[in-house]
Formats: sequence, C-alpha cells, structure tokens
Amino acid sequence: MKKSLGNKSLRVLLNYFPNKKDCVFLSKLQNRDNVFLIELNSKKYVLKKYKTGKNIDTRRVTFFGDLQNFTNNKLGLLPQVIKTTKQKLCVKQDKEIFQITEYLDNKDVNKRDISKHDGFFYDIGVMVSKIHNALTEYERNNKVHYRALLKFYPNDPSKHLLKLLSQYKKQNIGDKYQKILKAKIKIVDGYNVNQDTFQKLPIKIVHGDLHVYNLLFDKKFNIIGLVDYTKAGLFFRCYEVIRAFVQTNKYLGNLLVNPLDLKKYLKGYCRFSQLNQDEVSTMLDLYIFIQATDSSFLKVKDFKNDNKSSLEYGLYRFKSLKHLIKNRESLIKIIHESQ
Repeated sequence: MKKSLGNKSLRVLLNYFPNKKDCVFLSKLQNRDNVFLIELNSKKYVLKKYKTGKNIDTRRVTFFGDLQNFTNNKLGLLPQVIKTTKQKLCVKQDKEIFQITEYLDNKDVNKRDISKHDGFFYDIGVMVSKIHNALTEYERNNKVHYRALLKFYPNDPSKHLLKLLSQYKKQNIGDKYQKILKAKIKIVDGYNVNQDTFQKLPIKIVHGDLHVYNLLFDKKFNIIGLVDYTKAGLFFRCYEVIRAFVQTNKYLGNLLVNPLDLKKYLKGYCRFSQLNQDEVSTMLDLYIFIQATDSSFLKVKDFKNDNKSSLEYGLYRFKSLKHLIKNRESLIKIIHESQ
C-alpha cells in the first residue's frame, strides 16, 4: 500500500521538485532503514538518507554524487544522482543529509542463473577494470582528499580485537567465538611483518563496495548500472580488485574460490587495466590481513540482540578467510599468471 512521506522528506523534495504533486513512499530498498523508493507523478526515484557524523557531511555526500555521475556517465551506466533546482547534489535537513537518484529496474542475480552464463566472472572483471579507469580519470581532473570508508589498521592492528576478546570473556560469550577472535589475532600478528610493504602500495580512488550486489543487470545479464558509492575514496586499488571478486563469489553463495572463476575474472580485469608487480605479489595478503582485522559482524551487541544473521555472516566470512589462507600459494600463482 502506498503511504505519504513525512514532513521532513517532503521539505527535502521541495528542493528538487518545487511543483511536486502526489509524492508517495513506496517501500524500503534492500531492507535498509535509510534507502527508500518513492514515486512522484508516476515516476520512481530512490531517496537516500545519511546521518551527519565524523565521516559524513554535505561535502562528502556531494563527492559521492559527483563521482557517481562522472563514472556512470563515462561508462554509459545509470543511475544518475539528481540535482536540486540550485544544482546541488544533496540537501541537509537538521542532522540528516538527503540525496535522490534515478530508479532503475534490476534483474536479481542468483547462482542458478550464473551457472548458465559461462562468461559472468570475466564480464565482472572487465567492468571492474573499466570502473577503475574511469575513477582514475576522475582523480586526474579533481582533487580528491577523502579516504575511502574502509578500515585499515597500520598501527597495533590487533589491539581492537584483543579488546573485543576481553569483552567476550566478561560477557561469557562462548568458546566458539573466542577461538575465532584468537585465530584472527594470530593471523593479524603473523602479517605484521608485511606492514611496510602494504603501506608502500599505490593509493588510488576506489568505489569502496564494488561487487555484484551494487551492479545492476538487465534480463540478458548486461551490466546497466552501478550504485552505492558511499564508501568511495582513496585506498589500495589492488585490494578492491580482490575484494570485488571474493564478495561476488560470496554473493553467489560460494564459500570456496573456484580457481577457474578467479582466472576468468582476472583475465577480464587485465583486458583494460594492469597492476604493478608489488600489487600483484601483495594483493591477496593485503586482503587477508584487512579481513582478519575486521570484526564488523562479531560485535558484542550482536550477541546481546541475538542478531543471528550478522553472527552467521561473521562465521561465513571467517570460514572464507581460512580457505583463502589454506589455498594462498595456489591463488597467488593464479594472480601472477594472469598478468
């Protein structure tokens, strides 16, 4: 059932559509509390809401919008971020920032469909490569000062994990999860000797959350859109190359990495882009290190709130991490051979 929008959202819309009529709220998108599908005069839009904070202000949200419009326009993709009547890319109301984009119908991608599409991972690699080229061009033409909203711990990287482990013990959180944290701490400490190598890797602009979930497809699996630039900024480009593959693999429900899929993906990526030798040699270790430091889905509050989906995903990610470590040498060989 269609619902009317709240007064704050209506005030925001006046900045875009001063003669608005019959604007209604249709639904939340992706089951998220800050992304909404709305309809205005029989046309659909996506309304996204950000809470202002340490890393989010109007300048940063404007950067997201400008980057999305440049990159998508360069690649012939949708959607575009809509500008206000004053040519702004976002609107601030109280302590919240709003942004509106075009709405684009999208075909959901599932494992059954992919099994019928032999070139899927190759196509993803090609698109990631093209996106990176467009981001590089944007960076050449604009001064980018924002770090990507991706966590990297160059100093004392296991400190927050040790603190979390202490909280686990105080809250009597089971041995199963304590063992996971201890294993992650061991992995992180083992990679500490690589810190200097990691920090010498090239820093370039990245999308920040590049994988199938943020790519939009038509019925023939052609990529027609790219969304969610909200983590974009400067980071290790080679990390995003590996992350985009692993996240796509996870999205399709695969715990293990199929070497053939990785080869196809990297072959696609290398069609338009190349990584330097240090990136090629280090990218998988960098990914393992960053993932080992991550505790996003194993917070104490997840146990208190019985957030089973988050905890299950945390376990899934840990199992995937163990698989990457176990097969590290063979995967690094594939990465080298692809260049």
